[in-house]
Parts: sequence; structure tokens; C-alpha cells
Amino acid sequence: MIRKRFLLIFFVMALTGCVQPALKSTNVASNELISSEVTAEKNLTHVYIMSPSPNNESYDLYFGTTKIARLDKGQAVHLKLFPNNAAYKLTIKDVLYGPSRDIQTVVKTTKPGKVSYWVIDSHYSYWKPVHPKIAPIDGQQGAQTLKNYTLVKPLATEATIAFAGISSIQEDRDACINGNQPDKCLKLQSELSANLIPAAVAEKVSQIQEQAEQQQKLDALEAKLPANVRRDKYMVQLSQFLKQQNYKAALDVFPKLEGLPIATDPSLKYFYGEALLKTNQPAKAMQKLYQYINEQGTGSTHYAQALEMINQAESKL
Repeated sequence: MIRKRFLLIFFVMALTGCVQPALKSTNVASNELISSEVTAEKNLTHVYIMSPSPNNESYDLYFGTTKIARLDKGQAVHLKLFPNNAAYKLTIKDVLYGPSRDIQTVVKTTKPGKVSYWVIDSHYSYWKPVHPKIAPIDGQQGAQTLKNYTLVKPLATEATIAFAGISSIQEDRDACINGNQPDKCLKLQSELSANLIPAAVAEKVSQIQEQAEQQQKLDALEAKLPANVRRDKYMVQLSQFLKQQNYKAALDVFPKLEGLPIATDPSLKYFYGEALLKTNQPAKAMQKLYQYINEQGTGSTHYAQALEMINQAESKL
């Protein structure tokens, strides 16, 4: 006995500027209606996965290891994903027959404002299973077909689903939350719509903003200090950083000292060049070291060391 053909249809739809057909809603689904009056969240692609299920099969849908939906006959699920060729590993599991009937593919999202429809066509019989295939279908046909499906709620939050299987975004999230990398937090904030920013990332961003505001106030107070007091303060900082070989932190202090309207230590440009060389910036290091020699001459304290560092920097260009 040969089982009938079944189709699993995805619709990958970027909603920006796109009119969507109304969907039926039931007590299983939210009362969500997709129409021309509903605009897409910033930077999102909207994906609809639909199951005709002619033999009344039920399917569990996964992105990676995250279960995103259970679809019965005539049901669809609406997912909000990252656009621009974000690749989601989709596994469709037949609830009744188990792993032998699993379908695996990759859903790649489109650019915002673009609309694409995809169909997975699987043929199974007990004697001759055929590997499922995926192919695009006409947009108008997809829009018409969508009207016949009932929308069910996803089984995970929007943020969980959007992040599932997207390794680069997961890495940025982990770097923000666990790695104390503010730039990764701000990157996520700029790329994600507000409702998809994980709570821990949003909290980190809030902390960063508060710290920035506090630092602005401190900088304003510091700017009111006499120039000679600021010079002494910066030199103490710089000495500590250089003693600890924290050259990256030291690079933040040098411009402050150079920007003062009073004389600074004659060896400042030498140590500036050293810090640049230690942080793998040979061209900039050579510039500072040349300035040091030109200003202080061949009899300067660090003349010989400056020449050695110039040669080291030159070899790295």
C-alpha cells in the first residue's frame, strides 16, 4: 500500500512593504491577522511553514535542536527570523513514523522587502522512499494557498527561534553577556529589533549606556582641572599601564597627554611608539619613534632603543 504524496510548504516572506493575506485563527492560534496594515519589525524576515498533511500526519519542526512548532493537517506557523541569507537548519519530524521519515534542509532567508516561496515535495512508499526535494514556487500561487491554512502559535519565544542555529549571532550574544565585550552588545542592539534582543543583552546595553553617561560627567569634571594637574594624573595612569605592560590601555592615555597645552615628558613619543609596536601597529609606531628622534636628537635617553624598535617595526610592514 503506497502512502499518498505529501507536501510541506514554506513561505519565506520579508514583510516590508508587502501585502499579506489574512489567515484563519482558532483557539489554538493567536488572533493574529497578517494584512497590509501590519508592518514588519526592523531587519526581520517573516517565514511561514505550512503542512497540507493529506494523510493526517503530524509534524514536529526544529531549528537545530530547538523545537519551534507542531503542525497538524492544514496548519501553518509564522516565524520571525534574521534576513539576508541567514541559514536555519530545519528538521521536520514525522510524529508517527519517527526518524526514518525525517526531512532535513536549510532555510535561507531573503533580503527585507523581497518575497520568496519554497515547497518541499516528499514522496514516500514502503518500497521506494525518495529523498525530499526543495524548489521555489510562484509567489501568487503561494499567497493564494496561504489563505487556506490555520495559524498556530510557535512553541518557543521569538528571540529563541530567531537565534536558533545562527552561530555568528549566538557568538555575539555570548561575547556580550559572558565575555564583557560592549562592542558586541551594541552591535546586537543595532542589528536586532527590540522584541528580539535577549533580556540579558538588553540589560548589558543599559549598563553600557549608564556607564557612558557617568563617564561623560567625570570627563567634564576632569576637563575643569588645571592642565598641570591633568598632566600629573595622566602620567600616573600611564606609568601604571606601562609597568603592567597593558599597552592597549596605555594607548588611550597618550592622546590626552599630547593634547595638553603645556610641556610633557620628553620621552613621551618613545613610549607611545613602543605601545603602538606592542599592539601590532608598526607603521604608526615608526612615525612616533621618528618624531622622538627628530625632536630629542641622537643624544636622547632612548635613542638606541628607538632605532632598534624602528627596525623591528619595519620588519613587520
